[in-house]
Amino acid sequence: MCIFPPDAAFKACVISQIELLRKPSLVCVESVTYELQDIVRDCIQTIQTFTPIKCEEFYTKLTLDYVVECKKRCKACVEHLIRVEKAYLNTNNDDFMKLYKESGGMAAKIAAQESTSSSDKPNDTISHTDN
Repeated sequence: MCIFPPDAAFKACVISQIELLRKPSLVCVESVTYELQDIVRDCIQTIQTFTPIKCEEFYTKLTLDYVVECKKRCKACVEHLIRVEKAYLNTNNDDFMKLYKESGGMAAKIAAQESTSSSDKPNDTISHTDN
């Protein structure tokens, strides 16, 4: 029994966990965009009450279009960040190595116990020799 999983298994688990972050991240971008659009509309209305703006619709559309453009770029950044995180998993992290070294004695004891317990059992494998 190994205390630390093989790199391939670790990577598969971590990649699936990183992938789970994609949808909530994109939902967050949508929510922030929606809130920004509401804020822009409220600000334009508030400004309109104090000083009439002749081109209110123009400024609103211009600002909201910019917010939508930023949303597209932000979504692209989120997608890129997810791809980067999935592509590079640092399995040689100092914390992992420290834990591995600290449990080195434990892992060796478990491996020794497994090998002695398997040598106590009768060998069910058949060996074939070709002459």
